[in-house]
Amino acid sequence: FSVTCKTHPAWWGDGTALREVLELDVYARPLGVWLRSHPALCTALTHLTVGLEILGPIIALLPVWRIAARLLAVSAFFVLHGGIACCLDIGFFPYVMMAAWCAFLPSAVWDRLGRRGRTTLAEPAGRVPALPWPVNAFCGLCLAFVILWNLRGTNFAFWERVLPRAVNPVAFALRLEQHWGMFTPKPTRDDGWFILRAGLSDGREVDLLR
Repeated sequence: FSVTCKTHPAWWGDGTALREVLELDVYARPLGVWLRSHPALCTALTHLTVGLEILGPIIALLPVWRIAARLLAVSAFFVLHGGIACCLDIGFFPYVMMAAWCAFLPSAVWDRLGRRGRTTLAEPAGRVPALPWPVNAFCGLCLAFVILWNLRGTNFAFWERVLPRAVNPVAFALRLEQHWGMFTPKPTRDDGWFILRAGLSDGREVDLLR
């Protein structure tokens, strides 16, 4: 769904999207300021980002070579979101995404971590009990809701017949609302910085942030 929002040639054609994002001083970190001075590298990373967003989920859900495929997908997205966190100040988004991708780690990884943990915590070994079916059913309904919510964002007029606006309060209450349109269809050109203007007793003005 993130890919479907990236419709401008800045993402698919000339590949200038990443550099335009890094030109926004309100978001750019020092590493991002350095990176934007290398246009060729920015172009390559722009195309690599779009390619990863297309192929990464497919690799993660491959029914064959599951352990290797999932490790590859999770590692690639950890690098992507780690790079975003190093270059852009956009809050907790990169860290939340990295935590979400942990769900795709193969069971062999968790089994190994569990064996290491038991050597120090003395917990009894055994299979984790399955969740009761009502919990699984609720999670399945939430997943279906999220997919429909995102589909509605691609063509609101069509998908509103399936997911009407009347159900929006459900999404807001459960925090299932999603929108993957940041820096799309192309990065904004609006930039700036924050100033906290304060007046001193002698009449001078200062910026409290600086």
